[in-house]
Amino acid sequence: MQFVLNLAISIVSASGAYTGVFLTDKMPRRKVLWMGTLGCALMLAGNGGLSSEFGKTVGSDHPNLAVAKASVFFYFMFVS
Repeated sequence: MQFVLNLAISIVSASGAYTGVFLTDKMPRRKVLWMGTLGCALMLAGNGGLSSEFGKTVGSDHPNLAVAKASVFFYFMFVS
């Protein structure tokens, strides 16, 4: 599973980088800076909040795996 996740994050990061390369000269720099900063902040906040919720259920008999998967999704979006 770790190999699959590492492969997936590499693919997501590469697609984000290629998108950025193609849009570099087509969009105004300040707008991209604001949108990128806001997007990163939202993804990091989502990851932090969901990781905290998952951390509360780790010691119980039924940890919430849906919250853990959503946290991994937000991590992928933040990194890419």
